[in-house]
Amino acid sequence: MIIRPIKLEDTAKLSVFHRESLPDTISSKMGKNYLEAIYRSIVKNRGNNLAYLMEEKGQITGAICSTYDLGLFQTQVIKELKFTDYIQILVAIASFKATLINILKRMFFEKTLIKSYKKNYVSILILFTTEKFRRRGIGSRLIKRVLKQTNKKVKYFYVDTLSTNKTALNLYKTLGFKIKKRIADSILLVYENKQRQKR
Repeated sequence: MIIRPIKLEDTAKLSVFHRESLPDTISSKMGKNYLEAIYRSIVKNRGNNLAYLMEEKGQITGAICSTYDLGLFQTQVIKELKFTDYIQILVAIASFKATLINILKRMFFEKTLIKSYKKNYVSILILFTTEKFRRRGIGSRLIKRVLKQTNKKVKYFYVDTLSTNKTALNLYKTLGFKIKKRIADSILLVYENKQRQKR
């Protein structure tokens, strides 16, 4: 298996795997086009974002996307959305796939996250492993890639997950992440880069 940067031509496939792997997330419920806009924004703005996928024989097995600035990332996604993407979001709301209340809760949650972050951070936005390739250490390898890529620049690494996602919580704790706070039904974890502290 190889890890490589995500390219623009990967965004359509990634959005499909994202929805299959993380069906209960707000971003998945808002539809394929919305997810493609997120991935396009991440790839087009590499100065603020890191994005890798793992593949085996050309098949995507997992992906990780992170950002140095969550507020800037949100602005970049909004700029990437097209009129048809907004229509798809409205359709998702009208069909009760994604409720307006849940979308607003997520927006409030992300604003709370930004206030919780200390300066000089990376926030993991997306991490998934496709169903067929789970329990093979892919998520761990992807996180380690981001940690290694940014360890000289960044002191704090943040990630949030649902409090019910015990598999993710165990993975993050195994890699040295600690629970920072609980916000609604989610948990914010932080990894403090000790190497960066010594500099």
